Amino acid sequence: MTFNEEYAIEALWHEINHNRVKKYLGFFGDSPQKILMETVNQFVSRHTYDEFLRKLGGEAKFKAQILEGGYGYTTMVNNFRYLLKRIGFEETTALKRLQKILFDD
Repeated sequence: MTFNEEYAIEALWHEINHNRVKKYLGFFGDSPQKILMETVNQFVSRHTYDEFLRKLGGEAKFKAQILEGGYGYTTMVNNFRYLLKRIGFEETTALKRLQKILFDD
């Protein structure tokens, strides 16, 4: 797959993850809540789309590039990752906690 094809899988996974959320609150417009929700969903999706792709029989070859510079919500995700780094919070720990909040709670 090309970068664009692999990113399309990630984008599909992002939309699927919206539907996996246990408690949808219905944020609209450019509210701070919606911006945060999209940032968290994109962060989680970029970190986990390779698992989804593997289940489809594929292999992620551009994960690092997609994590760093995927098209959707790039600035928001990069700012979030930078904030995590600045406060010394591991991305893998944040990922596990956010997945629990999104999909289990």
